[in-house]
Amino acid sequence: MYQLDVRSGAPQRTRPDDAASVKDLYTYEDRQGELSRTVESFFSIVEKHAAPALDCLRDDPASLSPQDRLTIAFFLAFQESRTPTGLIRTERMRQAAFELKASMSLSNAEAFRKDFDCDVTRSMSLEELEATRKRMQEQLLEGRVGYESPRSGALAQIMKVATDLADEIFSLDWIVLTAEGPSSLRRTGRSQWLTTPPSIRGAVMRGRVPPRRSASTP
Repeated sequence: MYQLDVRSGAPQRTRPDDAASVKDLYTYEDRQGELSRTVESFFSIVEKHAAPALDCLRDDPASLSPQDRLTIAFFLAFQESRTPTGLIRTERMRQAAFELKASMSLSNAEAFRKDFDCDVTRSMSLEELEATRKRMQEQLLEGRVGYESPRSGALAQIMKVATDLADEIFSLDWIVLTAEGPSSLRRTGRSQWLTTPPSIRGAVMRGRVPPRRSASTP
């Protein structure tokens, strides 16, 4: 078992008892109130298909097929968003989008009547309707309104945008960098580069350096 050392950017061997983990991270309550592991099963399928494509990327990147490339693109599309931080960010983004939409609907009586048109609001007098709008607006401003199941909504959102994100990753230029002798990848933000001298790095980009060490990154 391996986990990524975020300081060095290198994978390190570890044991399950020593690895950082979050219990039931991808589970959520279904409509029957029971924990569902459907999303976790889906992620395991993605990983199963990605494994041979990643092996090909490591061992012989020049032979990577479009199908392998798309498989890896889907794998990468899920990698960051499925982390604890990624899930929390998605939950907060959905809540912020909900509050923005709700604030617009509650901003005035006309918008409220239009967006909350139903049998209940139609049966209200204008005074009751305005009192309801102000009460809901107050609850929203106090942070008392939110999704009943933010985790399941966040997971659904991740699934919804994965196809578009994978398409963007697939369409990027995938460049194989090669260098003579030992080299390593260093990570800064979202970029990666080989820790070789500028003269060698320039030759790498022009394809003039024999492929002793190589790495591929979209």
